[in-house]
Amino acid sequence: MGEPEERSAERHVRHGVEEAKTVGDNDKKGCGCCGGGIFGSIGAVLAALLSWGVNHSILWALVHAFFSWFYLIYHWIKYGTIMP
Repeated sequence: MGEPEERSAERHVRHGVEEAKTVGDNDKKGCGCCGGGIFGSIGAVLAALLSWGVNHSILWALVHAFFSWFYLIYHWIKYGTIMP
């Protein structure tokens, strides 16, 4: 099945720091600074649903989805429950 495929290197800048990255290497982790990944997504969805249940406002749901886990902790402290 032949020789291994040769990958070309490219420069990648992330948060002002230049890194060498090989084309074709995709770890799908992202930079991790924005709460990405499955836990960030779940937290945002839960926060938006809880916010909608309390406020019935799309604007507040979007704001609370942005703060995700912080809003979930606040909601738990204030209302004593995560799910109504």
